[in-house]
Amino acid sequence: MNIEKKTAVITGAGSGIGAALARQLAAAGANLALLDLRDDRIQTLAAELSTSSNQITAHAVDVSNRQAMQTIADDVITAHGNIHLLVNNAGVTLWGYFEENKLDDFEWLFNINFFGVVHGCKFFLPHLKTQSEAKIVNVSSMFGWTAVASQSAYCASKYAVRGFSESLYTELEDTNVSVMLVHPGGVNTNLMEDSRAASDEFRSFFATMMARSKSPEDVAAIIIKGINKDKFRVRTGPEAYITEWIKRLSPAHGQKWLGRMMKKSMGV
Repeated sequence: MNIEKKTAVITGAGSGIGAALARQLAAAGANLALLDLRDDRIQTLAAELSTSSNQITAHAVDVSNRQAMQTIADDVITAHGNIHLLVNNAGVTLWGYFEENKLDDFEWLFNINFFGVVHGCKFFLPHLKTQSEAKIVNVSSMFGWTAVASQSAYCASKYAVRGFSESLYTELEDTNVSVMLVHPGGVNTNLMEDSRAASDEFRSFFATMMARSKSPEDVAAIIIKGINKDKFRVRTGPEAYITEWIKRLSPAHGQKWLGRMMKKSMGV
């Protein structure tokens, strides 16, 4: 897919992978609709990218809100006329063991991580189908096939994104809209800032781990390469490949081993 002069919608565009994608897609000549809950972040990013000849618009929205997402889809079409690429990237996490998690927090995460993807696909798909070529990119995680302690809500949501995307891929296979599923490994983003933790110990551990991870810019470059090559599945970082193959080779024992290794690294 040639993204020059095409219009891309990015959710969670205010920081991390979303912001890195926005910068790199703009540099490649794409027009952008930046969506994020934090209006200050996307306004700053839009101002940064406004020096290009691309059309850049910023739209503050809660992706978990069905009606708001439907309205934003109409607003984006009014502003841009059409869209060719949808990147469902917005996400949060909830640190801590399931017994410690509040159900309200569990639902909060699932509404963003999973239903945010569903809402994006539901309301932008009709517009994507009007183009001769279009693509949906849904961001799952390496935790979309590997479950670990302290991440029950996050893993459940990313497994759901994976299953939904694989089904959607099959449904749209004979249409002009293709689907790409992204499984990042560790990424050094501000996920901690926007997420909730059951304890300071979990927050401290994962903040340290994420600081050693791949940069959002590297991950964004891999995603764009996958878009250009019309791939269905993209993985980033060696841990994403390693954990997938461990689970493929031995689903039961692989899960036990990976789970125990993560718990050991956390000192629990």
